Amino acid sequence: MAATAALVLIAWLVQEGLAAACLHDSNRHFASRAGSASRTKVRFLAMMSHDLRTPLNGLLGNVALAWASGSPKRQDRLLEQAGRAGQRLNMFLSDVLDYTAI
Repeated sequence: MAATAALVLIAWLVQEGLAAACLHDSNRHFASRAGSASRTKVRFLAMMSHDLRTPLNGLLGNVALAWASGSPKRQDRLLEQAGRAGQRLNMFLSDVLDYTAI
């Protein structure tokens, strides 16, 4: 009777060990995929940051140059508004990219 109970216990332990090994392999696979997804996200955010900020900074630079060139008062007001709108857009873009980087 004791030998039968011992064999049943051993069989159960072997089965549990195999199930644990299967879960370990599955977890390792999913951890690898999660790491790959995280690296892809970081590359995408870096690319988007560059692709969006570069033209925006070029636009803001050109607005600043046009404003500094001594244009008429009416145009100064429009250039100032364009500059402020661009700066707000730049801050918004930074906030969105910072948030998505979390």
